[in-house]
Formats: sequence, structure tokens, C-alpha cells
Amino acid sequence: MTEPRPVSRREAIHNVLQKLCQEEGIEAAYLTGEDGLHIASVVPPGQPDPDELMGRVARMERAAAMLQSQMGWRAVSEVCIRSDSRHLLVARSARVRGERLTLVVLVAPGRRYRRLMARALRSIGRAWQRR
Repeated sequence: MTEPRPVSRREAIHNVLQKLCQEEGIEAAYLTGEDGLHIASVVPPGQPDPDELMGRVARMERAAAMLQSQMGWRAVSEVCIRSDSRHLLVARSARVRGERLTLVVLVAPGRRYRRLMARALRSIGRAWQRR
């Protein structure tokens, strides 16, 4: 009998994002590294291209960091944009083994996302420890 093949970091992260997108109201999920480059995503047809969206999110985060600096706040960990239709684009960052990762989700109107994102980031942190 053969042993199951170990799951790679990339597969484990993709599995976390896939599970997140199965939650009601989470329409797409993206993960980017500190450099702003796309690491993984689960994107149904009709949702923004991961590379294009990550570039826009990186600009949003730079604007938030500038505001944070001007206001004298501690680091900004979440940036959220709400459309007129009440859709949300939420980018939440976390440090994992010294690297800043950003989880971005598209959320349907009126849906909860905070606990789901927190849980996903913890799972991503565990997956990031893999080789």
C-alpha cells in the first residue's frame, strides 16, 4: 500500500482558497505576496484577472500606508472598498514567517466575511510552513 503524497505549499494554499470560496457570499479569493505578485487564487468566470487585480490592490495598500503614516496610526491591516451595489473588495494582510501576505476576497452584498478571512489566514499561515 502506498502512502499518500504530501501536499505542497501551493496545493495547500489553493485548497484553503477553494474552501473559502465555497462559503456563502465569498465570490473569489486571491493571495498575494509582499512584492504584490499573485501567489494563488480561486476565480470563477467573470471575476477580475488575478494579476490585474493584484496590481490595483497593491496601489490601494500603498495609498492606505500613506494615510496611515500621515495620521500617525499603527500599521493598516485591512482595506475595504464597497461598491454602490454593496459588493465588497477586502484586502487583509498578515505576517507569516516574516513575510507579509495579503488575502483579497470579493464579497457579495450583505454577507459576513471577517471570521472567514481570519480562519483562512490562519490556515494559509500553516500551509506557508510547508516546503
